[in-house]
Amino acid sequence: MTEETRKLASFAADLTLEQVPEPIRAIAIDLLVDQLGIQIGCAHLPWAQAVRKTYQHARGLEEATVVRYGDKLPVTSAAFINSTFGHSFEYDDANPLIHGHIGGELIPPLLALSERDHLSGLEAILKIRRVEPQALQFCAALANRELKDWHSARAK
Repeated sequence: MTEETRKLASFAADLTLEQVPEPIRAIAIDLLVDQLGIQIGCAHLPWAQAVRKTYQHARGLEEATVVRYGDKLPVTSAAFINSTFGHSFEYDDANPLIHGHIGGELIPPLLALSERDHLSGLEAILKIRRVEPQALQFCAALANRELKDWHSARAK
C-alpha cells in the first residue's frame, strides 16, 4: 500500500457524517438513486435475467435482497446480481479518474453488506475500516468532483 493510500484509508476510517460536506453527500445520494433506478430498469433484460437465474439458487443464508424481485440470497450472490442489473445497458456512471463504473461496482456490494449487517448505507460506508483501493478511488473521485463523464441523468 502506498503512503497516499494509507493516508486516504486512515481518513476514510475515521470519517464521520459531520465531516462530509453537503455537496459530497448530495453526489453520493445521486449515485445511489441513479444506481437503484438503473438496477430496477435493467433487471428485466435477458442477460441480467440469465445471471439472476444462475445465482438465484445459491445455497446459504438469506442475507441480502435482489433489487426489483425481492429474492433473499447470500450477500455475495445478491451483490453480484444487483451489480449486473446496474451495469446491464451502459446507463451507469462512467468515471475517467478510476476508469470504471463506480455506481455499479461499489453501490450494490455496499447495500448488500449494509442489509446483512443491519446498517444504514451511511453507517456501512463510515464503518468500513479495511477499504479496498477502488473504494478509496471512489472517495477521491467524489472529493475531486470528477464525475463529469457520468452519462446518466442526474436525479432531481
